[in-house]
Amino acid sequence: MKGIIFFLLLVANPSLFAHVLLNTFPSPPVELTSFTVQAEDSCVILAWNTATELNNLGFAVERAIQIGLWEEIGFVEGRGTTNEPQTYEFIDS
Repeated sequence: MKGIIFFLLLVANPSLFAHVLLNTFPSPPVELTSFTVQAEDSCVILAWNTATELNNLGFAVERAIQIGLWEEIGFVEGRGTTNEPQTYEFIDS
């Protein structure tokens, strides 16, 4: 199955924000409706919702300890093509 992978980028430096990197040309294949980050004990919980998805293979999750030094820490499978709202979560311990 062909599709698009999105990157959820979480930075470890508290002065920076988490980013969601989307391919927007010609139009985004995932309609992201919310994205939250929550720190709990020694874990960081990423949670996001989509309204629709088109050929979405999934979400690659990356972390940066410094600006520009990204490493992939996980992957969350997408739901392919759907017009139903979807909920996703990734826990970084």
